Amino acid sequence: MKQLACLVALMAAACAGTPAPDMLLVDGEMVSVHAARQRLAQPLPPPTAEQLASARSLHPTDLRLADVAWAQRPEGNVYGAVYPYPALLAGLGGQVELDCLIQEDSRLACAVRSETPPEHGFADAARQIAAQYKVPEQAEGGAAFIGRVVFVPINFQTP
Repeated sequence: MKQLACLVALMAAACAGTPAPDMLLVDGEMVSVHAARQRLAQPLPPPTAEQLASARSLHPTDLRLADVAWAQRPEGNVYGAVYPYPALLAGLGGQVELDCLIQEDSRLACAVRSETPPEHGFADAARQIAAQYKVPEQAEGGAAFIGRVVFVPINFQTP
């Protein structure tokens, strides 16, 4: 039955003149979702509850995405590359909230705070998106970001 649903989705996309769900437009080029995923930075292992608590003991207020002038942000096509395929076929959107610890290499290591709906792959996809963020070495005014916690909400809307 799942294979039939996949076939129907591919045929519907072809008939509508849109790319098949397994293809993405990346930098003006149609590439497979697999190829698009290969180009992405991989998520770091999530921080432990103890690591997050330790960081919060030094900096009690979590940063928000808007608090940081990011050195690197995810591109729009990242969402399509990591969107959970079963959720896509079911027409489901989702929301994920991440608590991310800024690492020495300026990347984010993220733990899932919440995922709605659960068990549809949105948490893993959100961690993949968050892996594309990098902070600058220092904030304006010289404040360091390394070792701080940043709250990252990610919304997935059905295409």
